[in-house]
Amino acid sequence: MADNNNMKKESNSPEPDYLDSDGFSLIDLDDYDFSAAEASVPEREEAFREEDQPSRRFHLNLHVILALVIVAVFATGIFILLRWNKGTLTTWDRDDDSTKFDVEVQDVIFSLNPAFLEGREDDGVTTILFLGDDPLSDDRTETGIAERIGEMSGATVINASFPSSKVACENATYSTSTQEGIDDAFNLYYVCSALNRQDFTAMENIAPFKNDPSLTAGLEALKSTDMDKVDILAIMYDAVDYLEGSPVDNANNDVDIQTYTGSLKASIQLIQEEYPYIRIVFLSPTFAFYVDEDEKFQNGAMTDLGNGTISTY
Repeated sequence: MADNNNMKKESNSPEPDYLDSDGFSLIDLDDYDFSAAEASVPEREEAFREEDQPSRRFHLNLHVILALVIVAVFATGIFILLRWNKGTLTTWDRDDDSTKFDVEVQDVIFSLNPAFLEGREDDGVTTILFLGDDPLSDDRTETGIAERIGEMSGATVINASFPSSKVACENATYSTSTQEGIDDAFNLYYVCSALNRQDFTAMENIAPFKNDPSLTAGLEALKSTDMDKVDILAIMYDAVDYLEGSPVDNANNDVDIQTYTGSLKASIQLIQEEYPYIRIVFLSPTFAFYVDEDEKFQNGAMTDLGNGTISTY
């Protein structure tokens, strides 16, 4: 009984001042050692607090970056233009006897077989016969293409071109039933056929009715040409075949004269049969615009008139 009374007295004794009502100790902050507590904080908490600090990195203004880009573009453009506009002076020596050809990538050159020259006397003069249409026939004076080539090369030139003519023919055989059929007489194949046979009757019969001085001049030049003296046959037509819708080729007949390539091949064969010693140069048509029904210019390299763009020709 006495022990129980003592235990009750001990349990009823007041709690120490450093314990709160829940039994937790109360520490006097004035006496607390903060340095020791800080030393116990994990390093990862220190790193976390550093990451939480506001960033003080330097940022470029967007307008400044845009201005720098614009200046760089303009500076590059000016540099390129100044560099390209300088260019270099090139000269051509007409007496150069180099056996190498200076050609563009798309040029195709077939050397003339030396056997074709056997038995032919060289008169020492280079003679060029020109066949074609308006680019040649429009100007037969000293400022025309043929005469300018003759002046620059020192060659004798014969301009036997015919205005409004073309490479492909209207009909497979010559016919006078339509005006287009009649005009076939001045297209490439029949011009080469006349040279092959030395018969110009069809053209002589038609020329007076055409009433075109340029066409008459071309016919007279063709008739007076001494083919034994011709060294080069230069053929040049503009985009007339493209603009008039001539078929490019015939898969079943590679010498179909109603097609562009067929007529060209058949024409060259006629010249080679009779005059194998003549070097033949064919110049493909240059770029041209097509004028549509609204009289607007259309890019010939992008406009297909039914047989391909002008690039096909």
